[in-house]
Amino acid sequence: MAAALTGPPALRVRGLGKTFGRNRVLSGLSFEVRAGAVTALLGENGSGKSTLVKILAGVHAPDPGDARVEAAGTPVALPLTPDRAHAAGLRFLHQDLGLVPELTVADNLALADRSGRSGLAPTRRRDERRRAAELLAPFDVAADPGAHVADLPVSERSMVAVARTFGDVPPGRPPVVFLDEPTAALAADDVARLFAAIRRLCARGAAVVLISHRLEEVLEIADHVLVLRDGRLVADRPAAGLTTATLVEDMTGRRVEPGRAAPAGGGDAAGGVPALSVRGLRGTRLRGVDLDLRAGEVLGLTGLVGCGRSELARIVGGAQRPRGGSVEVGGTAVRLRSPADAIARGIVGVPQDRHAHGVLLDLSVRENLTLGDLRPVTRRGAIGRAAERAEARALIEEFDIRPPDPEAALRTLSGGNQQKVALARAVRLEPRVLVLDEPSQGIDIGAREGIGRVVRRLRDAGVAVLLATSDLDELMDLADRVVVLDRGRVHATLRPADAGRDDLFHAVTLSGRAA
Repeated sequence: MAAALTGPPALRVRGLGKTFGRNRVLSGLSFEVRAGAVTALLGENGSGKSTLVKILAGVHAPDPGDARVEAAGTPVALPLTPDRAHAAGLRFLHQDLGLVPELTVADNLALADRSGRSGLAPTRRRDERRRAAELLAPFDVAADPGAHVADLPVSERSMVAVARTFGDVPPGRPPVVFLDEPTAALAADDVARLFAAIRRLCARGAAVVLISHRLEEVLEIADHVLVLRDGRLVADRPAAGLTTATLVEDMTGRRVEPGRAAPAGGGDAAGGVPALSVRGLRGTRLRGVDLDLRAGEVLGLTGLVGCGRSELARIVGGAQRPRGGSVEVGGTAVRLRSPADAIARGIVGVPQDRHAHGVLLDLSVRENLTLGDLRPVTRRGAIGRAAERAEARALIEEFDIRPPDPEAALRTLSGGNQQKVALARAVRLEPRVLVLDEPSQGIDIGAREGIGRVVRRLRDAGVAVLLATSDLDELMDLADRVVVLDRGRVHATLRPADAGRDDLFHAVTLSGRAA
């Protein structure tokens, strides 16, 4: 951590606001980011961090008014566009990294190079690889510039993306680099390597804005802290002397006492053979997870970005093969090599990315609802359209899908109603274990409440529900137990009936201690 913030403002923001419809997301934000320093941008989910970054990146326009943005003392015209943001020295590393797996490391680094070479000019591979090695050197990346990104470990991919972001800066202007959860896929030694490189780059005049929920890491690297809550800036102060408890209080607006989370491995429900058991489960991120899920229980899975919750949901749902460990259903060991394998054993998943894996947008609502199993509506090898429509209408009514038209193209429905269709199709298969991965992501409050009612009904009917979500309110509302994961391992368990939301927030936030 730097001793003091003495550098000039690399970025100054004044009076920035944003409204979506009637929802005020940002209210008059004013702050500065200093050259040569790391500024942490903190806040709970929904606090406005993502909207702020998207405005600065040129994705959203701010509300009309007196908002001003200056980069290195020079006014930047609003609304920003991606080109204006780039010309102003603003750089962004998002959680999805933005790498092209099929290309080499050198090719991915060259994609960000706007040094003036024409897109039609021939590429000199030797120069491209030499430039790649120069960009990777400060981050101690061992990857061969000629290696394909798809073949790299997850941690190396992250470091390549960081190197590309820092390497793509204009001469003579202090860059302002926004890093969104850059340590999510990194082990402790990789985090130390990244932080050392960040300090070296800041010493050369760069300004870094770190967006992270890993508060222990924030206090290790940050010089200054900005905290958003409900779209307002509620804290703007040096990081020296702050504690994780102080940061949690700033983010929540409430004093948070030490949580009542049980230690790792504690708190499992007792009695009877579990509907689902996993032992020593390993994957790309999972590093040996044990848990039991019982009939008539909603088990929540949560943790910071990169904790492994979605990977666990994919493995249990058959969409990803594990690298080790075992899965049992009703006390019987099973091998889940595909979603069909899982369905055959009573496990049905609703994936996080419904457009890519959950629904078929160009088909009708009717076709999406019945596609998972056509046998009940098939007679003598042919689909009975009348029977199919009748079953679809019954599901539409049961799940309150709007508009209630079985022949409507699915892409014409709202996101919330598309999610209801995906859930209805899964429930139609009568699962013993239902796996939900971020079921409320990107949907409105009405759809959220509808999905919550379905989950409760299934639990009361004896279905075991595995709920993987980053939404703490959803967990408090639906889960009987919550397992907090950290970097692929079980960190703690809680029962929402015995612990408050602040306890859960505290357990999740402090799960980010360097391992």
